[in-house]
Amino acid sequence: MVSSSTLRRGSLAICAALVLPLSACSAPGGAPGPSASGTPLDAYYSLLYGGMDEGEITAQNAAIQESVASCMKDAGFD
Repeated sequence: MVSSSTLRRGSLAICAALVLPLSACSAPGGAPGPSASGTPLDAYYSLLYGGMDEGEITAQNAAIQESVASCMKDAGFD
């Protein structure tokens, strides 16, 4: 039979093994948010969307979704 102190130590070890690696992933002071100049992903967005504004991106995504929906309907999806 396993004693309760052994179970407690085992539970503590499991919790420490799960919590400590996750705490190492957090930056001091929390995750950085978007700054006045934008986000760190702005360089990638400009490569993908070529300087389009948010309205143009939304319109392009809506057209893509409509095209995919039409193609799926033609293929027999409802």
